[in-house]
Amino acid sequence: MKKLILTLSVFAVTSVFAQKNVNLVPASGLVLTAPKTTNAIQPINKVINTLWTDDFTNPATWTIDNSGQTGATFGWNINATSQGWWSPNGISANGTSGGNNAELVNGNPTLQPGTQALGVIYTLTTANPIDIASLGGTNQVSLQFKQFGARFNDLQEIQISIDGTNFITVGDNLDRDVLSQSGGAAYPNPETKIINLATTLSANPTSVWIRFRWTTNFPGSATNPNVWVAYGWYIDDVKIVTNPNNDLTVASNFWGTTGLNYYQIPTTQVAPIEVTSSVFNGGLDNLSGVFLKADVLSGATNVFSGTSPVTAIASLDSADLTLSTTFTPPATVTSYTLKRSVSLGNLPNGQILTGTVTAGGNGYVNGPNTYIIGGSGSGATFNLTANPIGVVEIMNVGTPGTGYTTSNGVATTGGAGTGLTVDIVVDGNGTITSATIANGGTGYLIGDVANVVGGNSDAVVFINGVSPGAVTSVTVVNPGIGYQAGDIIGIGQTNGGNCNFTVGTVTNNTPIVDEVPGNNTIADVNFAVTNYVYARDNGTFSGATSNGTDGFEVGNLFDIFADQTLKGINVRLAGGANGTTVGTEVFAKLYSIDPATGDFVFMEESSPLVVAANNLNTILTMPLLSPQNLVAGETYLAVVGSFDSGLRVSNAGTSDTQTSFFKDLAADQWFFTTSTPVVRLNFDPVIGVNELNSQVTSASIYPNPTSTSSTVEFNLATSSEVSMTVNDLSGKVVSERNLGQLNAGANSSIINTEAFTNGIYYVTVKSNGSAVTKKLIKN
Repeated sequence: MKKLILTLSVFAVTSVFAQKNVNLVPASGLVLTAPKTTNAIQPINKVINTLWTDDFTNPATWTIDNSGQTGATFGWNINATSQGWWSPNGISANGTSGGNNAELVNGNPTLQPGTQALGVIYTLTTANPIDIASLGGTNQVSLQFKQFGARFNDLQEIQISIDGTNFITVGDNLDRDVLSQSGGAAYPNPETKIINLATTLSANPTSVWIRFRWTTNFPGSATNPNVWVAYGWYIDDVKIVTNPNNDLTVASNFWGTTGLNYYQIPTTQVAPIEVTSSVFNGGLDNLSGVFLKADVLSGATNVFSGTSPVTAIASLDSADLTLSTTFTPPATVTSYTLKRSVSLGNLPNGQILTGTVTAGGNGYVNGPNTYIIGGSGSGATFNLTANPIGVVEIMNVGTPGTGYTTSNGVATTGGAGTGLTVDIVVDGNGTITSATIANGGTGYLIGDVANVVGGNSDAVVFINGVSPGAVTSVTVVNPGIGYQAGDIIGIGQTNGGNCNFTVGTVTNNTPIVDEVPGNNTIADVNFAVTNYVYARDNGTFSGATSNGTDGFEVGNLFDIFADQTLKGINVRLAGGANGTTVGTEVFAKLYSIDPATGDFVFMEESSPLVVAANNLNTILTMPLLSPQNLVAGETYLAVVGSFDSGLRVSNAGTSDTQTSFFKDLAADQWFFTTSTPVVRLNFDPVIGVNELNSQVTSASIYPNPTSTSSTVEFNLATSSEVSMTVNDLSGKVVSERNLGQLNAGANSSIINTEAFTNGIYYVTVKSNGSAVTKKLIKN
């Protein structure tokens, strides 16, 4: 079972931790041209019943609230022309009804200055409620629509209401990556989005409003124009459709060890890997045999297979599926692929597959049956196709009449039915000599007498034979259970009887087919056992973490399963137009966790690195000033940081809350982040073997803590010019001195701390491009 690693530690001081918008994308990272996208329609195997649909042909069926903004480039508009700055063609007509669509825009961020409106909420709402019950539906329905666009720092929500006033969010596009120059993608054009409404609506809803809502995803940064950028959001072909019988949705997935997943695992830290999927049964039918299956492959060789216990999930219920066994990789360097799938189980034994009508009976009409009789099973239902009742098949001339003319399709009157016409042949006296059926009509009875129109209207025909409404074919709607081949099932219907259906074949353990398979596919995961690197990020770099003009630290938690000496921390500094500024001074740090308070406790750091161009977009190893012995059973936090504003740390993948952290150095406060920064542990024993070649070595501070002054001692490899800087936690320089040309060997300098406020400071000694930083505490 998935576990939260910080249950007894960081959770104890949740007031220290909060959510922070640390991953705002600057407008300079916009993708200025709408990328070419492929058509991606949500696969649906079942022909679903559409209860209500709107394709924006009539804009009056929607109510628009553009938050006081006017003009075609602000808020929602409904027409066939793209109004936005990003996509000249809007939503593709391929896979949609074409014509009008709804489009959301908010100014043009590429202009100088950008014209996007701030503080707005744009809504597009059905003008009138939808009476789902009168349309033949229940709460077992889904909202379906086509969309195109991309996500930046905005929030695209789908909402419903049952009173027209209070709306609840039933879906959004936050599962889509941000599209920027650092990565991400536009939505497929178009994409079909399906949202199950069954758990939200009452049993027989009579008034339902649909709303598409747009605003910022970062209300805490509402004064920042970047959070109001909209690429565009295009909507078309909105529908309310009935839910399928069988539809299992995978809501979330987890794989990893004690709550954390590692994409690179040192041979010394291998541990059992758990696999879990959370699923939701959105179909009409209860499922009795759901299970999760997983395979781990090394190359083409399957090295592990496992399943979860078979679980029953009622309609509209959820369940967590966890493999009964775990996979522990061998302690050898190997790459692996994890493949997962969910099964809906099998149809119960004795469900009807085929059969034939062996007696048509009489009196039936097209449509569903009302009851069944006989057979060894139960629960089968059928739709019927029957001959029309009362079609005239046999007749003869009773009275030949006079005054008629030979003619085809002569109408008749009288009798219990309607629509009978005849072809007549007459003699020279206008007397009918023969009459044949041209159209048998419907509803006639044997013995009916019908007058032939024309002549003196005195000719009649006697009806001697009619169609009995016999069943010609049946379609199995519900296959039932417990039937056997050869069973004879009597099908009853009001005014109908004597129809027999003989079972041909039945099923045993046939897999249930998911009728909406697109919502339960699970992406493969690639991970590896390595010699020394321990990584939480997935290696697919997308976007970066920064903190505006303030310094920050960001990194990941790591569990230790065997004692091992840590020598360095690996990081990736983002490059490019929005990357790390060359010349920024960065550092890496290691923290332990206080088991009593949950506080992060500083253990060690690296020497500062002044970023050069060749340090960007590559994995850097930052040696710790002294190796640290990590203890089995403990959790540690590794971070990279800077007091400067120019740091951008690459992200790769996502983290569960409370597993990756961000520290605002100006506020001296920790926050959760759900983007996984590229910060890794490196246990390579050769790291640091050349540290003695550094210009500045063996730095120390005493006394520490201090109230008045401290002495900084350090060694120089050669005679050189030396400077010393003191920064507070915000990165502000509180003291800076040029110590001049100093001799090789041992040197020292005194820091007067009387004017410092109590707190933590960092002292950096620099010489010839080499630097050492030590922590100083003033009390």
